Amino acid sequence: MTTTAHTLPVSAANGPKISLFTAVRQNPRLSLLSLWLMLIFLLYGYELVFLGSIASLPGFQAVFGVPQKTSATGFIIPTSWLSIWSVSGPLGNMIGAFFSGWSQEKIGRRPILGLSGIIQAATVAICYLADQAPSDYGRRSLYFVGKFTQGIAVGSILCVAQTYVSEVLPPLLRGPTLAWPSIFTVLGEIIGAVIIRSRVDVAGPESYRVPIAGQWAFSAIPVLLVIFLPESPAWLLRKGKEDAAVKASRKLQGSRAQASSGDQVMGYLREALALETAESASRLEHSYLDCFRPAHGNLRRTAIVIFTNFIPQLFGLAFLGHLTYVLEVTGMPASTASSWFTGGAVLSLVTNLVALWLLTKVERRLMLLSTLGFIWLMWLMAGIAGVFHGVASSWVLAAAAMLVNAAASLGAWPVSNIVAAEVSSLSLRAQTQGISVFAHSAVTVIFSSVLPYLYNSTAANLGGKIGFIYVGFITIGIAVSWWIIPDMKDRTPAEIDEMFEIGLPARKFKKYSSPSVDGK
Repeated sequence: MTTTAHTLPVSAANGPKISLFTAVRQNPRLSLLSLWLMLIFLLYGYELVFLGSIASLPGFQAVFGVPQKTSATGFIIPTSWLSIWSVSGPLGNMIGAFFSGWSQEKIGRRPILGLSGIIQAATVAICYLADQAPSDYGRRSLYFVGKFTQGIAVGSILCVAQTYVSEVLPPLLRGPTLAWPSIFTVLGEIIGAVIIRSRVDVAGPESYRVPIAGQWAFSAIPVLLVIFLPESPAWLLRKGKEDAAVKASRKLQGSRAQASSGDQVMGYLREALALETAESASRLEHSYLDCFRPAHGNLRRTAIVIFTNFIPQLFGLAFLGHLTYVLEVTGMPASTASSWFTGGAVLSLVTNLVALWLLTKVERRLMLLSTLGFIWLMWLMAGIAGVFHGVASSWVLAAAAMLVNAAASLGAWPVSNIVAAEVSSLSLRAQTQGISVFAHSAVTVIFSSVLPYLYNSTAANLGGKIGFIYVGFITIGIAVSWWIIPDMKDRTPAEIDEMFEIGLPARKFKKYSSPSVDGK
């Protein structure tokens, strides 16, 4: 392997030390298109908060719920259906991720992105018209079908977006850009919470139809993007289409970046792919099975990807998405509960923006482990307060959840996204991102299906005591993260390949220096 500064001009590890601002200024078009790709996570964030918040609307409960005298609205969503709806999107995400990981490797990233965007827009109509079914069972079932099929499209879109960005960006831009998913996810949550909060006092179907229709606006992001986005040069290069790859790379970078620093993208892509070709010369095609083979550290890499997708659920992401409804169940008025959620989401957005800067300065392992430690304390506080029933318990749970959201956005959430996206080899990136979204969706299905039985008033009704459960989860998360998650900050794909190839322990990644770079 040869790793030189001139072929990797924006690597902070081997090349000249430049700032993030300078890297963006040198690559304005590449940075803008990558940011546009990350905007897709607005839809994911909107969806994340959608179910837990829309289920708190009196109008939605009257159409899709059952009478409940003890409820402030007179209705409540049946626990079984709340659980089924909660897993509908993640189940669809799993299928979409599997399809996308396979299909985008066959026909390219760009066609799958456009097709999935169109399908996603069509599925919103199913949810919008679900209340027209003649029976309670029919309305609830049609709503499930809409959310499930929409989940398939969203899972495919997210898989393409992360694959594309992680394989074409230079190392210095890759980390901050891959932190944007958590930022846009939170922003999507805020948009969803604000829209749904504005419909609390609206009577009739319009109270929930407007939030459903809002999803059509997000559908335009991937559909319009494919007009301007070229096919991934990494995919074209791997398919032997050298001329097309060079053309796509030039379109990505623009004439300004080409003139100032040459074809940076093609430089480090050629190096990384040449290394992988030499290591796997006997295997021309790559499959999902290759991700689970020990050779070249692929099995270890896949294990890291799968675990990092557990981290958001270990710190309580699914629970936070249902916070408005949970607080209402504990006795808090719907408007107050919605305000708590919105405030927490705004604070989370601020800490996400701070994390964007921290990722260029601070070790990722340190950011991950320190924020998980703080979240552990917040859930412990919520659990202790939950032992004492009353209004104060609800307010402590709301405050703890708000601080959990903010702390996770400062480290654990963006770091888990980045590690999952950059740990795989380029030749298996599409398949690995498929596994990544699949794993994320699978664990979301498990947590989302169980959570309603823990907090709903017709089930366990744990309230704040659910914090004790998350204390246990985070304890596991901290221990496993310390053991297996490496720090790959500012590392090129070739360097990452080398460290996994020699079996370097996760704790030694930061200080590793490649012999080929040092001339040893």
